[in-house]
Amino acid sequence: MAAVLSEDLELLLVRRTHREGDPWSGNLAFPGGRVEVGEDPFEAALRETREEVGLHLDPAWQVGALDELPVVGGKPGLVVHPFVFHLPGGWPVFSLQPDEIAGTVRIPLDYLRARTGRGTHEWTRGGQSMTLPKVDLPDTDVPLWGLTLHMVDELLSRLDGTW
Repeated sequence: MAAVLSEDLELLLVRRTHREGDPWSGNLAFPGGRVEVGEDPFEAALRETREEVGLHLDPAWQVGALDELPVVGGKPGLVVHPFVFHLPGGWPVFSLQPDEIAGTVRIPLDYLRARTGRGTHEWTRGGQSMTLPKVDLPDTDVPLWGLTLHMVDELLSRLDGTW
């Protein structure tokens, strides 16, 4: 996964395309996906970001990594490896892969730091319901929640020195 920050400290999120059988269908996420044979998680983050949104990340733009996280609700043993990048200059024109990405959302870190829009989200899967934290974001009807919110909160915590 690639957590990409712009020079203006906006965070890039993608909205996943609705696909049958995809447990994260329609949700907000960081660009990223599966590691292919012969690559490591960092290489996969670079490749997936390029494929999904057309953003060619320079490895030198990496500023760190977040904690590796096991995925709940996915295949057993699936672990996410989030890397943080600081993009010099402004956002490019994105070239979305429509079978995976329906759109992009750019959120100012100040909005997230202010803890605006915090609430709870009801998630049901396999007959089990859970109440989870969420953030309602401006300019989108999709809340930020789940694993992506966990990673965003870790990023904010590290940036604010409270980790």
